[in-house]
Amino acid sequence: MEKVKKMKHVKKALGLMLALVLTMSSFLGTGALTVEAASNVDITLHKKKFDTQPAEIQNTGEEMTEFATAKGFPGVEFKVYDVTAEFYAVLATAENTMNDAIAAVKDADYSLVTAFQSGTTDANGDYTFTGLPGMSNDEHAVYVFVETEMAGVTAADNMVVVLPIDSPTHPGTELTDIHLYPKNVVKTAGLEVTKVSALDDRITLEGAEFVIHRVGATGTGFYGTTDTEYLEKFDTAGNALWTTNAADAKVYTTASDGIFSEEGLLYGTYFFTEIEAPTGYAIQNDLVDHKFTLDETNTKFIFTAKNDDIVIDKSNTGGTMNVGDVEDYTVTTTIPLGINDLIDKDGDGTADDPRYTKFEIKDNHDDTLELVNDTTLTLSDGTTTFEKGTDYTVTVGTPTGGKGTFTIAFTPVGIANMTPGAELTVEYGMKLINTAVPGVDYVNEVTVENDFDTATDKGLEVYTGGYNFIKVDGSKNNEALAGAEFVVRNGDADTAGYLKIDETTGDVTWVTTVDDATTFTTGADGYIVIKGLEDGTYYLEETKAPSDKFVELEDRVKFKVEKGSFDTTDPLASGTPEKVINLQKGSLPSTGGTGIYAMMILGVAVMGAAGVFFAYSKRKKA
Repeated sequence: MEKVKKMKHVKKALGLMLALVLTMSSFLGTGALTVEAASNVDITLHKKKFDTQPAEIQNTGEEMTEFATAKGFPGVEFKVYDVTAEFYAVLATAENTMNDAIAAVKDADYSLVTAFQSGTTDANGDYTFTGLPGMSNDEHAVYVFVETEMAGVTAADNMVVVLPIDSPTHPGTELTDIHLYPKNVVKTAGLEVTKVSALDDRITLEGAEFVIHRVGATGTGFYGTTDTEYLEKFDTAGNALWTTNAADAKVYTTASDGIFSEEGLLYGTYFFTEIEAPTGYAIQNDLVDHKFTLDETNTKFIFTAKNDDIVIDKSNTGGTMNVGDVEDYTVTTTIPLGINDLIDKDGDGTADDPRYTKFEIKDNHDDTLELVNDTTLTLSDGTTTFEKGTDYTVTVGTPTGGKGTFTIAFTPVGIANMTPGAELTVEYGMKLINTAVPGVDYVNEVTVENDFDTATDKGLEVYTGGYNFIKVDGSKNNEALAGAEFVVRNGDADTAGYLKIDETTGDVTWVTTVDDATTFTTGADGYIVIKGLEDGTYYLEETKAPSDKFVELEDRVKFKVEKGSFDTTDPLASGTPEKVINLQKGSLPSTGGTGIYAMMILGVAVMGAAGVFFAYSKRKKA
């Protein structure tokens, strides 16, 4: 009897609150007192999202065309709780109204309560709780639906459903397939990544590829790990869809301005990973599993992503030099920021493999240049002075095709010892050898190569010079004279140095005595070939005349070595060497006179005339 009174009291209260019920979207209750609860019902939630709070519309329990154009919201979790006992316990107290009972179960804390069922909305934003009992402990069942909170999403109010539900279109008919339309105001955020060269922020990089991912059900969220979820695409409603298959991930590619961006992400924590660098650039660890968070205070994550690049500079003095001189070269290159990165190459989940396994500096030069001595080669990055054999090796190649090479290859130890972002300096000397042809430019080129890129620069050209002379007889139609001997001096003074050319190497030095100097002797063709000298003014000094018939030159012959002063390597073929004239003894002209032969002829004539005159005078006297 007490139970019957209680039910009558409840039904009376429900009837009195009917008008109120029909205006509340968070509550759906009986529409007719005569309807008995079905054994089970299905309740489908149609989750809708909006940019701003929509006008309040009462749920009818049936499908509603009012929300046909609203965007569905997938991925939202709901939990349903059986609050039948709590609802009727509040309502059984005489002073409590229907509002009191609704408020009590609607606003209760369910964080520590075990849900009766739970589910997550599908791609359309729908989820159906099936088989919910119509009765609970001999009472009409009452359920509350609670939305799990999401960052950036204004959750719908808890929804209270009191069974049975009368069909508004067919009064007296109980609804067993009930539809509810919880609504959200959803705020989205995004990121903007600008891809630039690590060497110069002004160089934007097109073609870098990225993916966005997040922590999955049980994973870490890191790229390539189990259960990591990758952003796959956005549906027509603008909802992000996620996949655990990395191959299906949406790939973002930087444009010509180096930027990729995404604006449709909900508040939360994500990662982005660069999966492909532009050609010639290298990924750094900072661009793998880069974590970022979007929230009310950070609705747009802006980041400058840098790719490692190679830049190289080779410097030297260049220009003219002697054979045997050493040209000093300095090579500088920036060490990649990711030089010490470790990555998981074998897929065992542990980043224990170096990203960089190759770092080489290769010198490619004309074979008239050769490395002086690889033990004098020095390398330093400002922090570490690298040691040959431990940090690097040097391999000198055999010259072929007019070119020579040597390669500095860093060992794994040397690579590990490099300072990321520091400037690596390499210094070494190259000697110009005696195969150099005067007037020809010789070049030295260097290439830096690592696992991902190469860069090349060349130093200034170097060259050597020379001069050709021909010794001739000035008394006999400039015929070539053999046997004349000369030395070369670097000044027109008795104290000037003497040129010495090493007979084996051709190296040029200057000595203080004529005995140590190189003697140039004319052959049958009368030629003297001097080469291997740097640009400058020199003096040819004759130390021995071609023979005793000739007078040795008293004055030195001044000549200037410069590019082009050496006509050819074969002066007899097409050269125009400078003539050095010797005259025979006894035939030297007087200063300003007509020559000794004229004087001798004149003397004979005078003597002849005198004889004739003397004979004539003597005959006359007789």
